[in-house]
Amino acid sequence: MLGETCLLAVDFRNMEVVDSKDVGLAIGQILGAELFGFEDLHYGLWTDSLAPTLRNFAEAQERYSLFLLNRIPPGVKTILDVGAGSGKQAERLIARGYNVDCVSPSLYLSAKIQERLGEKVTLYPSTIESCEPDRKYDLVLFSESFQYVNMELALKKAISVLNPGGHILISDFFKKTAGPEGPLGGGHFIGEFRGLLERLPMTLVSDQDITTETAPTMGMFGQLLDTTARPVKDIICRFIESRHPSLYKFLAWKFRIRFAKLDSKYFQGTLTAESFSQYKTYRLLLLQKRLSH
Repeated sequence: MLGETCLLAVDFRNMEVVDSKDVGLAIGQILGAELFGFEDLHYGLWTDSLAPTLRNFAEAQERYSLFLLNRIPPGVKTILDVGAGSGKQAERLIARGYNVDCVSPSLYLSAKIQERLGEKVTLYPSTIESCEPDRKYDLVLFSESFQYVNMELALKKAISVLNPGGHILISDFFKKTAGPEGPLGGGHFIGEFRGLLERLPMTLVSDQDITTETAPTMGMFGQLLDTTARPVKDIICRFIESRHPSLYKFLAWKFRIRFAKLDSKYFQGTLTAESFSQYKTYRLLLLQKRLSH
């Protein structure tokens, strides 16, 4: 859900390089499912009747999912779900009668998709840019996965796997400007996306701004960080400093830049609905492939 700057971690068991976005998504899915009872990895859709609290988050996510599903154009039968999370959204699509395949570059989440859906879907364990499906689709879905892709390569690949007149449905946030991105990283510049769209054989069918309805999610998590994660962080730091002062000093020096960035981003009270709305715009975009291509 969070568009983080890509770092590299090392899996010492397999000596493979692991993308920290993969690690972050896996941790998010585990914590959400085990601690709070929700498996979706996307923002919630909030209304005046639903307070933005952790207790209401699962309902807000369900509202988002229904909102998204109801925007699928009539006549769509086959869907390629790009960045399919744990497969929960694909499961909803299948329940509505759609024939769904999934793209997932995450090893952990790919395993969750297989566990959940088995032979109900064909799973492509790759990025959309390198994916080579053996069929065409009526719709390619990017539900909060578009922020992670190379825009031009991903859109060209999506177009190539669409049936004539097929659609691309994107639900994600974008940066409002090409400059500072504020306390929350991630997202492509909306102006760059629109410029790219002009050069591709796609027609913009609809563009719905749902920033107001999704921004409270960021405020909710900002409050959670302030009331829960910050005290836990402080307790852990004090414990290590009191028991292992030399180790604490080494870690504080070794990772000082990273720690400073994390502190600035997550523990300065800047993750709010207002700051999200200031720097980001959350859009639901429906594109259609031109019949002449």
